[in-house]
Amino acid sequence: MHRNQSIIIYFFFLWVMSVVANRHVDKGIVALDVVPRSTDFSSPNPHLQKRSSGIVSDVSTFPMNFQSFAYYTTTLCIGQPAVPYVVAVDLDMPYTWLTYYNVLSFNPTFLGIDVEGSQWSSDELRYFLCDINKSDSCYTGNSSLSFSFMTDPKTYLIKYDDNITVAGVNVQDSLVYSHYHELNNFQFGITLKEYVPASLLPYKGVLGLAAPSEINSIDFVDSISSFKPPTFLDQLVQSEILSTPTFSLSFDASGNGTLLLGAVDGTKYTGPLVTHKQTRSRHYSTTLYSVQYTNSTFSANYSLVVDAFLQTRELFIYLPYDISYALTDLMGGFIAYGYLAVPCNSFDDRSGVNFQFGCNSTIFMKTSMLVTQRIDNICILGIRPTSSSQAVLGLTFFRSAYTVFHQKAKTISIAQAYYNMSTNFTAILDEHIPGASMCNQLPTSSKLSEVVETSHFPPTYRGKNRTTAVYNDSGDTTRLPPYNVSSMRGPMIQYSSSPKITAYWVLWGFLTISSTVVMFAV
Repeated sequence: MHRNQSIIIYFFFLWVMSVVANRHVDKGIVALDVVPRSTDFSSPNPHLQKRSSGIVSDVSTFPMNFQSFAYYTTTLCIGQPAVPYVVAVDLDMPYTWLTYYNVLSFNPTFLGIDVEGSQWSSDELRYFLCDINKSDSCYTGNSSLSFSFMTDPKTYLIKYDDNITVAGVNVQDSLVYSHYHELNNFQFGITLKEYVPASLLPYKGVLGLAAPSEINSIDFVDSISSFKPPTFLDQLVQSEILSTPTFSLSFDASGNGTLLLGAVDGTKYTGPLVTHKQTRSRHYSTTLYSVQYTNSTFSANYSLVVDAFLQTRELFIYLPYDISYALTDLMGGFIAYGYLAVPCNSFDDRSGVNFQFGCNSTIFMKTSMLVTQRIDNICILGIRPTSSSQAVLGLTFFRSAYTVFHQKAKTISIAQAYYNMSTNFTAILDEHIPGASMCNQLPTSSKLSEVVETSHFPPTYRGKNRTTAVYNDSGDTTRLPPYNVSSMRGPMIQYSSSPKITAYWVLWGFLTISSTVVMFAV
């Protein structure tokens, strides 16, 4: 009798575990946690100006962390036995690679790559990437029972837009996901040589999520050719782990979140989920039609029709000079340490910026969510001016937007992010994104609309709130540069959110141990 009861209890616990586990991962779906890496704007050390190291949380769901506001990271478990490796989440390149434990510094000028200033030495790279945190080691390769070299081609060479250049060998090894599932013969790269400017921090590794495209290979006589490597998502589809080469990104208010492969989480957004066609075949970009500043007193709209690139290795939102300065001016802002900034005690909780895409699809970002760093009472904004005819939506944008990317259909689905602790996964089985509506609006122009000089503040408001002083690290004060924009009044917008916490795997482990003890103790 007691044994029958213990068996019933055991299977009851198994059922509970399956319910809890499926909130994270279901058949045809893989979830990875994501964390951020941050920037220290006031640090005098040039090695800490852009990137800094961070530690990933849960390994089971491919974690994504806001790598202290410089780029997002997740964790891949590779090898037999499996070892966790922290990698930057990259939407611009298709290839995945890890750093070799004996990595060498090299100067790529002989390859025709322009370099400026000093760079990291081999000893610095090894110490910072491989030795400083023993729990986050570099790849060794031959310690894994499933490791093997690729022969066609043998090598790869990648130059990133920040001039970081890596070269190494193509290999295969086992990829372990969701604790126990395994993808054999997973192809990726091992970086043997790396060029990193002294002003940047090196990547520990990269998870390439861009659409399939060619990268370079280099032979032993420095002859460069090209090849199209299998992407991370393509390998999961070919192994029938995923149904489609798709993924979605969701984050909480602090920037931590989830990289969900092959599915949509219906609980992580509010309002309509709108699918937009990519404006570039190789890059994740869509058309941005306007930006609007709004607060409890007024709103001002700025029209533009530009390609907006979504990037996870870029912190800032880059907008045309005129609009960047106008938004900062409306917030009562100034320039501090070379960045656009506002007094931390000056903006109200209802103020923010609306980003409008096709078919009136909008993402609202509170001013507080645009802040990337606080230095005393100075809040650094995640907006940067650019002279380019294109916009860039970096990490700051992803904090307020839920996004779904479909590599095969070449679409990007966008909705307002909603922070909560629940999950509701729906697998993406074809080119349609579950719960999304398709936008077929086409831009009428690829250029900025004509700009005219206007007054952005009502007379009484302007004198009361506008801040014209500009602060920098030398203590000098200047003013915002002149700008010209076209503006018009628009409707007010309100937004609310709630925090997210997660504790599923703690319960999972407790139930597993408890049910096993109950069954075999009788």
